[in-house]
Amino acid sequence: MWIIWTFDYLIIHRHNERDFFLSVLELFFPRPPAQRGAWGIFKGAVLAQYEHLPIFKGAFDLLIYFEKIVKNFSRYNKYSHGKDLRDLTRKIVTLIVRANNSRNKLPILEEMRISLEELKALIRICKEVQAFPNFNSYQTSINQVIQLSKQNEGWIKFLSTKGKRPELPTHSLEGIGR
Repeated sequence: MWIIWTFDYLIIHRHNERDFFLSVLELFFPRPPAQRGAWGIFKGAVLAQYEHLPIFKGAFDLLIYFEKIVKNFSRYNKYSHGKDLRDLTRKIVTLIVRANNSRNKLPILEEMRISLEELKALIRICKEVQAFPNFNSYQTSINQVIQLSKQNEGWIKFLSTKGKRPELPTHSLEGIGR
């Protein structure tokens, strides 16, 4: 019965070679349930986690906010300006993920800076053509974009000063070792 169960278990996981191999490995080297997960020997290029980043949380919240608020736009604005708002915000979320997973983050963050400025301009256009249902929706969206811009600038500033060492004052070195 154990062999039949094992055979069925292997058949279920045969669709993916890695899962199949892990299943076979799991049969011969069982682990406690608390330790289930990826085997250490199969760790390859692991992507950096981005869900914990405040800038990602803010951008994702803005994306969800635009998804909800665009529903209240008129038909013309929904399919023109609303589509642009949603697409540009999706692009910003994608850029955050790419920047977090990249070794050279500065070019991606500078691209995100431009996208955030485009988003600010688009939000102001939506306000002028009265696409937003009320002033509070405009105010909320522009404030969230400004917060994202500040976080992006802070990230850029951190990366640009990261490689530079602060210079020690010369007077602090006098008298050391005497």
